[in-house]
Parts: sequence; structure tokens; C-alpha cells
Amino acid sequence: MKIQPNRIERFFQRTADLVTGAIQSQVDGWVQSTSVEPTSGPGQQEYRLKKMLRSNQQNFGKDSIYTLGTHMSLADHQRGQLNGMDAATNYHKSLEIFEKELAERGEIDSLHKLIPACLGGGKDAASLYEKAADFFQLYGGAEKSLPLLERAQQLLPKDAGFERRAEIHQKVARVHADSGNRAEAVKIHTQVWNEALETYPPTSSELASHAEHLARGLGEGQRSDDLWGLSISLSAQNRTSPALSALAKQYAALGCHDQARELRNKSEILNIEDRVRSAPTTPLLRQDLLRLIELHESQGDAGSVERARLKLTQVETRLALKGPLTW
Repeated sequence: MKIQPNRIERFFQRTADLVTGAIQSQVDGWVQSTSVEPTSGPGQQEYRLKKMLRSNQQNFGKDSIYTLGTHMSLADHQRGQLNGMDAATNYHKSLEIFEKELAERGEIDSLHKLIPACLGGGKDAASLYEKAADFFQLYGGAEKSLPLLERAQQLLPKDAGFERRAEIHQKVARVHADSGNRAEAVKIHTQVWNEALETYPPTSSELASHAEHLARGLGEGQRSDDLWGLSISLSAQNRTSPALSALAKQYAALGCHDQARELRNKSEILNIEDRVRSAPTTPLLRQDLLRLIELHESQGDAGSVERARLKLTQVETRLALKGPLTW
């Protein structure tokens, strides 16, 4: 079997890394033996993280994927201690290791499973760039963080759901807003809001947070006030007929006419169902049932249509028996 040259190169490179790592570990071990581990506090935590990093580099190689999590832990710790330079170095090293591993593997699916384990709770490989972007937004601004968030968007799993994609979109919008580019932030929030309307039913509480994000992005104004009101109504989860009618008016004010129409129909359905439950058998009851069938058909609720038709048949039979006999 012929071995590809690039595989041979990677083998020798990894061997060299391991040898270099072993030598460096001996040097670090000598340095460590002359230093004293802090007894408590942040200094002790950083000391142990660095010791763990040296051990991983010795066992797996200096640029091994198995050192990535320790680099990230060090970066997060140093960030918390306001040690920006060292934190930036470790964030950069983590991304460098990831990109190197991605290039060697030629695929990312396995990394979506491995990276969360390295990060201790990350959702996928994109979360690596989200954490780094959050840091560089504080220390470098939009110029540093936006490319990282854009890379995170590229690295999302193919089956990432709407909420996961929206999560990163909202972070991009927040960076634009913080840098004074409100127009771009509002554009992104609006795109997410429109997709959320297509993803969730109009009574879904998941829509509340997306309405709130857009309201915050818009700032003061009537549309923002309308979105705030809608967000509050959706969070309340009141689904009575009057509440649905009020919610329909809120959607209509925002120009969401399909959602408003659906909610008006649901409100009317609840009203009619309440009436027919105890109504006497009269022609008015028959009219209510006909309207109920029409509304259920518009909602695509086949089961409710069938039940309403059965009730209608019973009512029509009773009305016919009450009528005058014909010979």
C-alpha cells in the first residue's frame, strides 16, 4: 500500500512535536521544581492549569487537540484575573490548534462531538469561536470579534436548529450595536424575528425573547413599544378567547397579518365551542356548528372538523324530527 507524502510529513511532524514536548517538559520540570506552588487562591489555580498543560503537551504533543481544553481553561482563568495579554495568547493558541486539527481531519463532524468535551459544556465546535469572540469584543472591539463570530457561523453543524443559529446571529447583532452600527444590528434582529415567525406558532412563548431582542435593537418608538407589548403577552401564556383576540390586535399592529388572522380564528373557535357546549337544539346552533367546521378547516384541524360534523348531523336530525310531518 502506497503511503501518501502528506501523511508521512504529519507522522514525522507529530514525532518531532512529541520529542520537543518531552525536552520542554524536562526544562519546565526543572523550573517547576525550583518554584513553590501557591497554597490557595487564583495563583494556585493558574499554577495547576499550567502544570496540566505541560503534562498534556508531553503526553500528546504540543499542538495536540487534547491540549486545547487546557488552553481555553487558562484563557478563561486569566481573563477573570484581568490578565489580558496571557488570555489572548491562550485563546489564539486554542484557535490555532483547532484549525490545524480541522485541516488534518478534513471534516468537522467528529470535532462537533470532541470540542464540547474539551470545553466542558460547549455546544459544538462553533462555541470555541464564540468564547474567543466574547473576550476579544472586550479587548479589541468589533474588528477583532466579528471575524470570529462569522467563523462560528461557518462552523455550525448542518443540523443546527433555528435557536442555535439565532443565538450566534444575536451575538453578531449585539457587536454591531455596541460598535454604533445600529442599522446593521436592527437588520439582523429583523431577519431573526421573521424566521422565528415562520418557525413557531403565534402563541409560542419562544417568540417572546425574539420580539424583545428586536424591540431593544429598535430603541424608542411605536414599533418597539408594540414589540415589547407582544413579548409580555406571549410570556404571560394566557390563552383565553379575550387574550387571543388582544394578541391578534398586537400582531396586526406589527403588520403580522397571517398570525393575527390565525389568532382571531382561534379566539372565535373558543367562543363558539363554549356556546355550543350547552346550547339548545335550534337553527342558531346549526349555524354555529357550520361556522365551527369552516374555522377548523381553515386551521387544518381534521379531527376537530370530524367531531363538529358529527355534532352537526345530530342537530340536523333533531331539527328534522321537530319539524311538521309531510305526506
